[in-house]
Amino acid sequence: MREGAVERAWDRMSHALEALEAARLLLDAGSLAAAINRAYYAAFYAACALLETRGMGGRSHRGLLTLFGREFVVPGIIAREHGRALHKLFERRQEADYGVFVDFDQETTADLVEAAEAFVTDARELLERLLADRS
Repeated sequence: MREGAVERAWDRMSHALEALEAARLLLDAGSLAAAINRAYYAAFYAACALLETRGMGGRSHRGLLTLFGREFVVPGIIAREHGRALHKLFERRQEADYGVFVDFDQETTADLVEAAEAFVTDARELLERLLADRS
């Protein structure tokens, strides 16, 4: 693992947890597009943390999704449902941030926040195992 990778991985995971908390608060406040944005970034930062253990990072959001799929989803290291959730969160975040006249309902947004929460929870557990194996 590259020098400083452990610190960078935990820093990314810290960002993931912070974004997840923001997503929950925004959902509760009814700021649905903002909640979707934060839910995506929670999963994105968690994926970045895991890729850091491989010395990798995407040059773009799509690049990160591709790398994450190749390194963690396809080999079965993390559940396929999380790969699908990451892609869905990315697509919905694009709509929420750049779509014109796109409305999200509370239930759909809550489902996305829950998917991000499950992703971050499992990614954090995996990160702990991966880093413990290297000590």
